[in-house]
Amino acid sequence: MKSSDAKKPKFSLKWWSDKAPKKLNDQGLLTALAAYERLKSECMRGKKNTTTLEKYPPLTAALQAIETQAAVTRKGMIRYRDTIKCLQNYKQLSQATRKEVVQVVQRLQAIKQLHRDVKNLITKQASFKAFCKENDQMNSYDFLQLMYNSNDQGNYEVYMEYISPEGEKEINLENRNKPFLEIEKKYKDKEVNIRAFESAPWKKARVYMEGAVYNDIGVRYLYKLCEEAVKDLILP
Repeated sequence: MKSSDAKKPKFSLKWWSDKAPKKLNDQGLLTALAAYERLKSECMRGKKNTTTLEKYPPLTAALQAIETQAAVTRKGMIRYRDTIKCLQNYKQLSQATRKEVVQVVQRLQAIKQLHRDVKNLITKQASFKAFCKENDQMNSYDFLQLMYNSNDQGNYEVYMEYISPEGEKEINLENRNKPFLEIEKKYKDKEVNIRAFESAPWKKARVYMEGAVYNDIGVRYLYKLCEEAVKDLILP
């Protein structure tokens, strides 16, 4: 092994096998490096996936194993100065990377708490509002915010703005707007007064829109957060 290799060791089974002296007691290190490479590959493939959190905690254990096995391989070694330095660097790099991975896991755990929690996204995540605005989803955002603030209470004005086919901020309720349209028809026929809109199924509309918002813009937003959480992590 050359001194240049020892300064920047690669966390690779093949690299170590090619560079290290033969007849070392390094089976544990070989196993640890192989496990790390497999987990690293899985993490890189899952950067944008909301299951990313499941991939990173095992990585900390794999780095700990490399750190431990590097110390075991180093124990009692007198010859091979550059190899000794390489093993020391394995230990230091493993420790430093493990700390960074722990921080990433903490960020991913915070993101996981937002899973399917649209109310949290809308009422507590300012960046989600900006994301909705960038993706032309402010009508749905504004409607849900209004429902949260009013405890699912609506009226004629809310209907005309968000649910009526002529509404300036019409949201897509699919066929769930039928009860509202029926109330409007009765109102126009003077069968009911304007207060009939207050007893419309506003809660059902809110629940439906929560699902629609999460499955569309919510999922994309969480993907974005996962990507940002791991983007600065450089795995050796």
